[in-house]
Amino acid sequence: MEKFVGSWQMIRSENLDGYLKAMGIGFAIRQVAINSKPKQLIQILEDGSICIEVHSIRKIVQTFRIGEEFIDKSSPSGKTFKTIVVLEDGKLIARFEEDTDGGLTGENIREMINEDEFKLSLGLNSPDGNKVVAIRYFKKL
Repeated sequence: MEKFVGSWQMIRSENLDGYLKAMGIGFAIRQVAINSKPKQLIQILEDGSICIEVHSIRKIVQTFRIGEEFIDKSSPSGKTFKTIVVLEDGKLIARFEEDTDGGLTGENIREMINEDEFKLSLGLNSPDGNKVVAIRYFKKL
C-alpha cells in the first residue's frame, strides 16, 4: 500500500468518455472531465484508514479501511455504490456495485507501472452485460 502514498497528477487517459457515458453522465460534465487533469493525494491515516483525495472539477474525499465495505457517494452521476477495497498482488482494487437491485457493478484497479507512475483502470459492467474500461495514468509529484 505504501507505494501508492503521495501526491499524483493525471498525465493522460484512454476511453474516459465511453466510461462516463456508460455511468450515465451527461455530455457537458463528460467534456469537462475529459479535459481536466486531476490530482490525487493518497494517505494512510493514523488509525490505519486510507484517505484518497481527488482534486478536479470538485474535491472528492474517500476514507476507508482495506477489506471493509463502505458506501461511496462520490460518483459524478449521483449514484451510490457499495464498495470494498482490497490489496491483491500489489494492486489496490475497489470493487463496487450500485446501491440498487440490477444496477452497475465494476472495479477500479490501481497498479504501479514504475516507482513514479501508476495506472488506474476503471471497469464498469452494465446490467445488459456490456463492459467498459477507461484507463487513467498518474505521475508522482
